[in-house]
Amino acid sequence: VVYDFNQNVPLFMGKVNNPSNEIGVRRGGGAVTTTQQPTASSTANTANINNNNKQNDCRRQRDNIPNALNNVQLCKQATDGKLFDWLRTYRTVCEESTRVSTNFEENNCKADWCQFARSKVPEWNKMSSDCKRRGRQLDSCRTNDNRIKAYETLCSSQ
Repeated sequence: VVYDFNQNVPLFMGKVNNPSNEIGVRRGGGAVTTTQQPTASSTANTANINNNNKQNDCRRQRDNIPNALNNVQLCKQATDGKLFDWLRTYRTVCEESTRVSTNFEENNCKADWCQFARSKVPEWNKMSSDCKRRGRQLDSCRTNDNRIKAYETLCSSQ
């Protein structure tokens, strides 16, 4: 955030990263599916199917949630700062990030993500060092920083 202290207003918010990874992200408004009423024999399997769906959703969100969490924070700062032009420009990203974050919470994906992230932290730290050493501001460096921030935020108490 670039802030004008004389005028007491934020001038610029950081760049958001699209939380959608084209691989495995569900988008609304897709194909119409039909469902049938559960029968007595299928009801027993419903809990297992729902649990598997939640686990699959959690796996799909592993790559998306770090950028989504960062974007939600940036969008909140923009809303609080009344940066309406910025919000208009990034409205779709803000909405998608909020959807990803809400889905992550509703499916209780935190434990799954933290378990996944624990094995990746050394790799992420190395990449972060490389980005800093080379002074790179690539999307991959920002995404990597978002992964580390998400790990620190979500997994510090586990």
